Amino acid sequence: MPPPAPAAPGLQKALTPLHLWALAVGLVISGEYFGWNYGWAAAGPVGFLVATGLVTVLYVAFIFSFTELTTALPQAGGPFVYAQAAFGPVGGVVAGYATLVEFLFTPPAIAFALGSYAHFLVPALPVLATALACYAAFTLINLLGIRESATFSLVVTGLAVAELLLYLGLVAPHFRAANFLAHPVPLRAGGVLAALPFAIWFYLAIEGVAMVAEEVRDPWRTIPRGYGYGLGTLVALALGVAVLTAGLGDWRQLARLDYPLPAALGLALGPGSRWARFFASIGLFGLVASLHGTIIGYSRQVFALARAGYLPGFLARLNGRQTPHWALLAGAAVGGAALLTGTTDQVIVLAVLGALVMYVASLASLFALRRRQPDLVRPFAVPGYPAVPLLALALCLLSLGALVYFNPVLSGVFLAGLGAVLALFRGLGRHRGGNPRFNTDLSEALGALAQFWQRQSIVFQPLPLSAVQSLACLPAVACHDDNARGNGATLPPDFVQFYCATNGMVTPASNTIGVDANGFYFLSLPELRSDGKEWLVISNDAASSEWACVTVFVDYRETSWRYGFIPDANGNGYRIGIVASGNEFKIISTSLAKFLRLYVQNAAVLYDWHNPFAVQTEK
Repeated sequence: MPPPAPAAPGLQKALTPLHLWALAVGLVISGEYFGWNYGWAAAGPVGFLVATGLVTVLYVAFIFSFTELTTALPQAGGPFVYAQAAFGPVGGVVAGYATLVEFLFTPPAIAFALGSYAHFLVPALPVLATALACYAAFTLINLLGIRESATFSLVVTGLAVAELLLYLGLVAPHFRAANFLAHPVPLRAGGVLAALPFAIWFYLAIEGVAMVAEEVRDPWRTIPRGYGYGLGTLVALALGVAVLTAGLGDWRQLARLDYPLPAALGLALGPGSRWARFFASIGLFGLVASLHGTIIGYSRQVFALARAGYLPGFLARLNGRQTPHWALLAGAAVGGAALLTGTTDQVIVLAVLGALVMYVASLASLFALRRRQPDLVRPFAVPGYPAVPLLALALCLLSLGALVYFNPVLSGVFLAGLGAVLALFRGLGRHRGGNPRFNTDLSEALGALAQFWQRQSIVFQPLPLSAVQSLACLPAVACHDDNARGNGATLPPDFVQFYCATNGMVTPASNTIGVDANGFYFLSLPELRSDGKEWLVISNDAASSEWACVTVFVDYRETSWRYGFIPDANGNGYRIGIVASGNEFKIISTSLAKFLRLYVQNAAVLYDWHNPFAVQTEK
């Protein structure tokens, strides 16, 4: 195989706890400005407050649980990665589809609200055209790169929080409990359940922080802090806005507006109040922060799905600023179409549907990974396990059931889309872990491997055949029967071809990327031939207890999960498998090409020693 082209740049690690706080709050803060008030029409202020309380408990329990997953598997795919690791490719598709629906349909709703706020200020500005212009503008800002995008998010989020605090200060003196309780809607379970999706809008998309996990400095400490600070800020703002706004006047006048806060100031201070117009002007900051954050979120999800082979590969390409530009543009096209076809409340319902399905998939993944991978490194463990995630799961299922019951048509559209995606996925054969783009031919597998690594900024150095063939015997590997096999093992021909093409992962000293996005590391040839290397070990194989030579050529984050090959007793073949400990060997495949195909297509499952995965081996 010819030498690879220069590697594409990888996602840049530039985010700090302050950036994550800004992203977490910025993703959600538009929910304080509009959308939630539709819940008044379903349940009134009292019923909506009950719904908000339930949803607040849901999100506190969920974020505790979600943080464990995000820190254990800090990758751009977020929920897709967790579900794939727990349930395989089909689980990854379900979670990925749900997350895409949430993050692709949230920005259009926010953009429409931006257009509505602008129209409130300048009636000559058309709502739809302004919304489309805003969408295009913030897509361009995101193309500048994550550092610039995060700094912009930090500024506008700070302004948005300051503005909401100003709003609460202005309206607090005008709050009247009599207004809050006026025009009562009977407090019934049906009304509270119908209001749940609009209460969820207060917090929807905070989980989007997981989408930038690959771009966080020291993610194991930074992510819990970012989530904690962000959620605390949002809970205080949500409860303050919901309660105080309802007590300013006739809440029914605000229940179906896309700009409820300026209108509420008009009720409190008079229709000609300069504060109302001023607030509408600076109120754009909150909407801008959320539009900007959700665009970051969907672009990283599309990027991760494309990198894993579930979406067309060009969507995983990065521009010169280390930004997934095609993913950004494709998501913007979908958002623009949604703006042209839907209303705000319908778009919100679709986004919440996607979110709740994704929450259920993520919580199920948490339980599955706890059971199947108890040794997985978890820098943050959810407190109160299993009660806390079970509470979050129960509230998610309750909310999802209510949403489906009260919105059967939109739920049918969502489920039809999921069914179509799964049918296409199964039709292509990807549910079996295969990749229809190449077969078991090793040359084709190596070509796909090269592209997979290059997309992640992994550098490798091809070697001439003579350099590899000089390793006729691996001296650091001993066999139990030295007289029969000699003190060493011959490198199989497939592995000779592998090292000629890649020589493992050879990264320059200036490149901090030593492993791929899933934590795997393929040893270079010099490391294989080094005497006394820990990678070269002896193992007893239950299937062939007389002797076994195992050379480990890849490991997972330097833990006990290591991979290698064992020659067949007749010397005509080999088996690739996991070296779980000094005396366990789990066979995965008898073909290096098939192992590489599994690695490229679904690398996250390869470290799961506790969950046997179905891999068709070739004898």
